[in-house]
Amino acid sequence: MTSCFSLQALLETLTGALERCAAHSCAIDGDVELCRRLCRATAAAATAAAERPSLLEGVVKSMGKGASFRFLPDPPLVALEVEASQAALAVLLHLHTAGAGDSSSQNGTGTLNKGNEGGTGVTNDRAQSEAQAAAAASSRDRLASLTTRILRDFAKLASGEGGALVSAQARDELNARAPLAVDALKALARFKDDLFAEKVSEVFPALTALVRCEHAPAEVSRVLGEVFTAKIGPLVVSSLADRHK
Repeated sequence: MTSCFSLQALLETLTGALERCAAHSCAIDGDVELCRRLCRATAAAATAAAERPSLLEGVVKSMGKGASFRFLPDPPLVALEVEASQAALAVLLHLHTAGAGDSSSQNGTGTLNKGNEGGTGVTNDRAQSEAQAAAAASSRDRLASLTTRILRDFAKLASGEGGALVSAQARDELNARAPLAVDALKALARFKDDLFAEKVSEVFPALTALVRCEHAPAEVSRVLGEVFTAKIGPLVVSSLADRHK
């Protein structure tokens, strides 16, 4: 039993670390002052390269073929944010769904172990089941919050909010974040019915915003349609049936 709860604590610690990593990366990516410093550094490097090319030629050669001082790359924290968020999402989803479909396997295991060590196997199964239930309960709100935030932020980016057009840089970021949005939508489709019904009022604005986005990648739109078919449709049908009872 102790090992079950130790594993739960380990997974929760892991997801906490991943969430903090993603949040830190997001904060850096959204740091306006850092972006301004990068722009000034880029402009200064371009000016220096134009005014004193001979001075920089040797340094550029030492950096390897294709190196240039004309542009300074942004910190690669979007990729870090995406990967950390994907990992946190996967662990939280596993915790949320860990207890689903375990009853039959536990029953089979319990039957096999009844003759072993006076029912110790059944006791261990019960402890494992309780640990999984506790893990699922603890992951509910964190999973829903992370999924909603990912979809809301992606919809904001895809809608071009804050500007009339989606720039080339924004399109690159859209493509970089699209796999994370797809994972969030797939996670949403795997929410247990009670959790989805509880959180639908929070996530639905993000879903409708994605529907209106003209610049959302095709894969995001496809999985979004699957979410509406698998989750929203049955919820609406059930609500209408309850009203007509």
